[in-house]
Amino acid sequence: MVTQQRRGTLKVSKTNVAKEAGRSRTKLYECTKVLERIDALTRQPRSASNVKIANLRAQNDQLRKERQAAVDLAAALLLRMRSIERMADQTVRRRRRQPQHEESNHRGAKVIRFPGGSDEPI
Repeated sequence: MVTQQRRGTLKVSKTNVAKEAGRSRTKLYECTKVLERIDALTRQPRSASNVKIANLRAQNDQLRKERQAAVDLAAALLLRMRSIERMADQTVRRRRRQPQHEESNHRGAKVIRFPGGSDEPI
């Protein structure tokens, strides 16, 4: 049990010790030396593998947060692009609906031809 604790594969607790001994937890409280040993083992610093696992979990949490921020940013950009695309489509449709004049001068005045009349801008 102690070697498993050192390897980080077993958590030493009063419940686990009682189960391993085949006794009840209340019976365990009668043995003060065993209780002191359990307390000493639980106060020991975590093993190197447990520290590494804790660090990796913290890194995973940080990476999840960064990934979520990137996904949110990408979604916002996609919504903005769709909005701009809709505005461009509306502009194109609006311009297609406008009557196109065959002739216009450089000042933007419209030329209207009358039968037998002149081609002067109005």
